[in-house]
Amino acid sequence: MNDGGPAFSRPYSYDIDKVYPAQAGMTLLEYYAGEALKLFLLSKENVEALLSGAPIPRHDIVASFCFDLAEEMIAERNRRMKK
Repeated sequence: MNDGGPAFSRPYSYDIDKVYPAQAGMTLLEYYAGEALKLFLLSKENVEALLSGAPIPRHDIVASFCFDLAEEMIAERNRRMKK
């Protein structure tokens, strides 16, 4: 599976007397899934359900939706980069 690579990587950095190791950060897939979760939470119906105590989709369904959307966003990104 293509995870899009690192979203917020940081190379080695240096201070006066210390070297900080590189950090891979989260993947683009994880970042996009987090953004998709925001989209889910911005839904008026979902927010009203949360506030009223009404049942909302199970967490595993929401997580699956977010990662499915993130994977499609990466696929679309790759298609556009090939043009």
